[in-house]
Parts: sequence; structure tokens; C-alpha cells
Amino acid sequence: MQRTFVKMIGVLLLSLVLVFLASAAPQAKKPPKIGQLSGNVQGINKTSSEITLQKGNTKRIVIYSADTKFNMGSSQKSTPSSIDQVKKGDYMYCGGPWNGVKLAATTCTVRASK
Repeated sequence: MQRTFVKMIGVLLLSLVLVFLASAAPQAKKPPKIGQLSGNVQGINKTSSEITLQKGNTKRIVIYSADTKFNMGSSQKSTPSSIDQVKKGDYMYCGGPWNGVKLAATTCTVRASK
């Protein structure tokens, strides 16, 4: 009976140590939430690398960087482009991870206004 009690205490202590180690292990970092925005270009601020898109009455900000890939055309048929070819009034679709309330674009497809 005494050996059984000692074994139970040993198993209990080992279980507590394992639970403590598992809870103290670093938690896996969640991947950033991927999103998309589309709308008409209302403004381009090249100093802060931001594009303002408007869809209806809602305006949203897209952040771009040197790594952002710009394409001109549609998702079916597009040609490589750059931020220099984007104009106010163009329709733009961008995808990438969210940076707070702003979208950090990895790709943007631009369709010229008519």
C-alpha cells in the first residue's frame, strides 16, 4: 500500500511537471490574416506609400512597398505594371495581409478608367 501511494505521488508530480512544461512552451505565432480590397483609386500618396480606394461611400487605405506586384488589365489577362502607371479613377483590386485597418498589398491589379 505504501509503495502504491509513493508511485501515485511520483506519477502526479511527473504529470504536473509535464503540464507546466507544455504550458510554458512558446505558442505558435498565428499567420497574418489575409484580405482583399477593391475600389476606385481616390488618391495616391507616394511619400507614405499609401493608396486610398473608395467603394460606395467607404474609403480604405492600401499600403504598398517595393515588393508589391502591380499588374495592368484583369485577373484573366494582365501585364506587369508599376505604381507610376496607376491614376486617380482607376479601378484597383489588391490582396495581402492586414496591418491593423490597412491592407499591406502583395499584389494589385489595376484596370484603367474609361
